[in-house]
Amino acid sequence: MTDWLIFVGVLAFVAAILYLPGLAFGAILRLKGVLLLACAPIASVALGGTAAIILGFIGLRWSLASAALCILVMLGGAAVVRRFVPPIEAARPRLPRYALWAVVLGAIIGGMAMAASIGDPSAISQSNDAVFHLNALRFIDETGSASSLEVAGMLGAHQFYPAGWHAIVSLSTTSGAPLTFATNAMSVLIAGPVWTVGVVAFTGAVSSWHARSVAFAATLAPLMLAFPYLPLQWGVLFPYALSVALLPTLLAVIVILARALSGRTGSPGLYLAGSTLGLVGIIGIGLAQPATIQIVLAGVALAGLAVLASRWNSSGARRMSLVIGVGGAVIASALGWLLLSRATSGVQWAPNRSLLDAALNALFNAPIGLAPSIAVSILALVGVVFCLIRGHRWLVAFWAVLVLLFVVAASVHNPFLRSLLLGAFYGDIPRFGALLPVATIPLAAVGASSLTSLGGPRLRRVGGGIAATALVLAAVAQGFVAAASPSRAQGYATTDSSYLSEDEMEVIDALPAEVSADEQILVNPSTGGAFTYGLTGLDAYPRTWSRPDDSDFLYLAEHLKDLSTDSRACRIVADRGYDYVLDFGPGDQTPGRWLMPGLSGFENSSGFELVARSGDASLWRITECR
Repeated sequence: MTDWLIFVGVLAFVAAILYLPGLAFGAILRLKGVLLLACAPIASVALGGTAAIILGFIGLRWSLASAALCILVMLGGAAVVRRFVPPIEAARPRLPRYALWAVVLGAIIGGMAMAASIGDPSAISQSNDAVFHLNALRFIDETGSASSLEVAGMLGAHQFYPAGWHAIVSLSTTSGAPLTFATNAMSVLIAGPVWTVGVVAFTGAVSSWHARSVAFAATLAPLMLAFPYLPLQWGVLFPYALSVALLPTLLAVIVILARALSGRTGSPGLYLAGSTLGLVGIIGIGLAQPATIQIVLAGVALAGLAVLASRWNSSGARRMSLVIGVGGAVIASALGWLLLSRATSGVQWAPNRSLLDAALNALFNAPIGLAPSIAVSILALVGVVFCLIRGHRWLVAFWAVLVLLFVVAASVHNPFLRSLLLGAFYGDIPRFGALLPVATIPLAAVGASSLTSLGGPRLRRVGGGIAATALVLAAVAQGFVAAASPSRAQGYATTDSSYLSEDEMEVIDALPAEVSADEQILVNPSTGGAFTYGLTGLDAYPRTWSRPDDSDFLYLAEHLKDLSTDSRACRIVADRGYDYVLDFGPGDQTPGRWLMPGLSGFENSSGFELVARSGDASLWRITECR
């Protein structure tokens, strides 16, 4: 119970970091209500990530004080510019009280379901990528830089790595919050308010802020397994989850601008503010996980075509200007897509199902063996029909693009097509599965709202109440089913057989008492030893889960235990200055893991002294070749 009380405090602190800068930015743009709350996280990530780059460039240490000062300067500049911009009348949607309560309920359910799935505030995701992200947070604390241009230095690389997630979380860890508590708090916020309010804003923009559609969207937001829970359990894909949770907000901005252009109802203030939000949103998502920008570009291209279709009957000159403008937007989006497709290491995952299976998985939102979200998916298909009838074809087209991407990822073998469409996402099927709810939930909300509108006024009231109550109960039930779902192959429980086992955790906890800060520990990254640097701050090598492209390390991975008779192993240890080695077993050969027999079995080897042991996990001091 004490841990949970501490966690609540950490949660509030991380929430303040994630929301306060963005709320201030939104207030400068004179946003209000749901739009203000939706835009706050994406603006905060953009401001925080940019501040980290600026501070890294000028050499100031990353801390709560320096970040706040840098962000205040940026906000001050925005406030000065804003004085010369007209008000934004269209950015103040008003919703009835029941819709607002639905938003609150959806955010709470999503956050609680995520917290329940984590299980313990100090729990660690038992997954490969969790190693990198926890170690990156430790690296930021150690070096004083959260810059996306410097975080890759943890691995000895000098390249851009999107560190928006790390910048936000690290502001709490550098202020004293426990690393695992801060990480889990961010996941709860992503699954709760960030995702729910973003989906509500997107649905509201599509439905012209129809109250029942907004309420249904809020209720449905925490109901689907594919997002927000999948990437926060599988992978674990913390930055990607953040980018996808921010995506609906940016799509809402695109829809608002497109509607204003289509109906010629926009003001200069709306266009300027919307463009500003769009730019800030691109920066925020780009600093979280740039691949998601491809989905934004698809939305921009489709919105441009929708505007062109709606105003095709304009005068010749106006139509020509629209054709030029929309054509430019489509071409720019296509070029941006190509650039992002080639900015990564390319497609790394192969399709694993038939075309029909992939299509059914997409239609019923059941990627990688997850239980299908049948009720929501049926409502979404109903929503497709009503959107086509009522002219909301942009949303249907956008949903179709997401379905197409998933189907290609899951079933198409053509190398050119996979590289073109999937490269930025590594061809990773779960990443595309996590995108489906972005369009499915607004469609389902429109479908549910449209069904409750059939019949007379009395039937609408009764039907709407029954449907709303049923969906609320379903959301609560499936939220907790999601928390306990066995489909989470890589959860947060530390067991005897998990990536970081109980015995290994006990030895790692003992390291600070046995190893000094200037001593180096050799670890097998295919065991729980990979977490050593992140959890203790001690100098451990390697610092990530992947096997380093290092011939000396790979030699020791085969021959360290033969230290007393192997001159090359002895020379490497002396040159590298390794003082200790963790024996957490030889590893395994599951995806992303390797067998390293030389880093295990020191009981019968000379040159090693046992320092600590818990079950099968042990710490050994290297006594030869020093």
